[in-house]
Amino acid sequence: MRRPHGYHVWTDQETGRVTERDSVACRHCGRHVTVTPGGNGGAVGLGWCGRCAAPVCATCAASGRCLPFEARLAEVLR
Repeated sequence: MRRPHGYHVWTDQETGRVTERDSVACRHCGRHVTVTPGGNGGAVGLGWCGRCAAPVCATCAASGRCLPFEARLAEVLR
């Protein structure tokens, strides 16, 4: 992943092991998907929306609709 949107840090309470990963936010629902450095987005459940030219989660990619998060908020606030 060239430009991750966020960063996740997990600490295992039992072992104290720390895991760190970059994350990307779905443009349609806001869900964050963790990615591995240099990894293929499709392998971790990311899709691509050609209409808004942004990464989307596997659920939103499967729906086939382009409904960005901001548009959903506008619908709810009307």
